[in-house]
Amino acid sequence: MALTITTEDVARFGVVGAGGAGFPTHVKLSGKADTVVLNAAECEPLLHKDKELILRDAAAIVEGLARAVEFVGAKEAVVGIKEKYAKVIAAMKAALRPNMRVVPLQDVYPSGDEFVLVYLTLGRVIAPGAIPLSVGAVVMNVETALNCQRICRENGAVPATCAIIGGKLCAGLTDEQIDYLGREGHRVTKASRRDLPMLVAKGRDGATTVAATMIVAAAAGIRVFATGGIGGVHRGAETTMDISADLEELKETPVCVVC
Repeated sequence: MALTITTEDVARFGVVGAGGAGFPTHVKLSGKADTVVLNAAECEPLLHKDKELILRDAAAIVEGLARAVEFVGAKEAVVGIKEKYAKVIAAMKAALRPNMRVVPLQDVYPSGDEFVLVYLTLGRVIAPGAIPLSVGAVVMNVETALNCQRICRENGAVPATCAIIGGKLCAGLTDEQIDYLGREGHRVTKASRRDLPMLVAKGRDGATTVAATMIVAAAAGIRVFATGGIGGVHRGAETTMDISADLEELKETPVCVVC
C-alpha cells in the first residue's frame, strides 16, 4: 500500500469517530491490534447513513479501512452488517480485499454498540471499564473509514495499492481490480520476494507483503510508503530460522518504509 499519510495527518485534519461520541480517530489508530472491526450495524431503527455510504462508495470505504489495518498492524478487518441488508452486504463483499470479511449480524438491539459488536463479530468479551484494544480489536464506523481515505486525496497524496494481477506487477490498482481481489479472497497468494518469479511465470495473482510491495513500489518510482508494521524475527527463530524477508528487503531496495 503506497501512500504518504500518517496518524499525525489523521489528527491534523480532524478525523474523529462519526458514530456520535466523536472519539479522536488518530488515538485509536496509534494502538496495536490484530483486527479492525468496521461498524456498519446501525442498530437505531431509523438510521440509514452507513448503508447508503456503502452502496454509493464501497471502494473508498474499503480503502480507508485498509489504512486503518496498516496503522494498527492488524491481520484482518471484519465488517459487521445486519444480515437483512443483503444488497449492502453484496456491495461491501464486492469491494473487500483478501484480508477482509463480512460478518452478517442478527437484527437485534444494540448490535451497533462496540462492546456488543466485538462479541458478535469476534466472540471476544470486553471487560467492564475496558476498551476494544484490550482484546486486540479497534472499532471504527463506516463514515470514519471513508474520511480516512478522503484526507489522502484531498491533501495531495495519491493512494496506490500494490498487487500482482495475472502475473503482472501493479502499482495503483483500479477500483475494478481491487473488487476482483476482494472476490478472489484466499485464492490470492500471499506474495513475498521469493514468490514473485513464480507468480509472474504462471500468470497468477498475489497480495504483496511489505518486501514485495517495496519491490513493486521501487519499480514504479515510488520512494516512500506507509504500513502498520513489518515482519521481524519470529519466536523460536533460533531453531526455525523463521525470519521475515521484510528485514532483508529493507537493506536491498531503495524505498523508505514508514510504520
